[in-house]
Order: sequence, then structure tokens, then C-alpha cells
Amino acid sequence: MRPRTTILLVSTLVPLLACHKARESAPAADGAPGGAAATAPQDELGELQQRVAGYRAELESARTDQGKGEAASTLPEDAPAARCSRVCDLSASICDLSDRICELAEEHGDESRYVDACSEGRDDCQHATEACNACSS
Repeated sequence: MRPRTTILLVSTLVPLLACHKARESAPAADGAPGGAAATAPQDELGELQQRVAGYRAELESARTDQGKGEAASTLPEDAPAARCSRVCDLSASICDLSDRICELAEEHGDESRYVDACSEGRDDCQHATEACNACSS
């Protein structure tokens, strides 16, 4: 190839490849990387389970802080109300993710991985709701 042809070819392909790479890494409407079509159901299940685990850890941390009193808390002066608000927000997030996991289980009813994940998600939701109710009362 001649130098001008090479430059023209490179200057045409580089932006196309960059555009394709940006589209692959762009988040979907639900915040998942790669767009909605790029997330396979089993990948979505794993991602949802990871998010539930993260929220569950945050929930436990918030509940543990609740028992330690103000000195141990990193929350502002209205810590009890803020803490309960955070616990209930985490509870709602866990239950929302659980609902999505169970929707996937319905789509893949014959696969035990999905059924088990739904059952676990329902348990997580129940425990999170109990934590919110205990904090609020």
C-alpha cells in the first residue's frame, strides 16, 4: 500500500473502531454495561446476585452501626433517622433485585440455578424487610 492509502485507511477505521468500543461499554437503561442486548440472561443473573450481595453487606453494616451508638457511626447528627432511611432504601433495592431475579427464573423455569436464585432472593428480601421494619419501630 502507498502511504496516502494507509493513512486514509487508518483514519477511517480508527473512529469506527472507537465508536464500536464506546457502544459496547455504554451502560444500558438499567445501568448494566454493554447495553441491554449485550447482557445474556445468565450474566444478568450473576450481576443481580452480586448487587444483592453488596446491598446485603451494606445492610448488615448499617444494622451493626445501629447497635454501636453515635460514637461508632459515620453518619451525621441525625444518624438514627438517616441510618433507618438507608436500611429501608437498601431493603427496597434488595427486593427490587429479587423481583427481577424471579422474573428470570420464570423465563428459565427448568433451570435449577434460576429457581434457587429466586428462592434465595425472596429470603434476602424478607430479611431486609424485617430489618427495615425493626429499624422503623
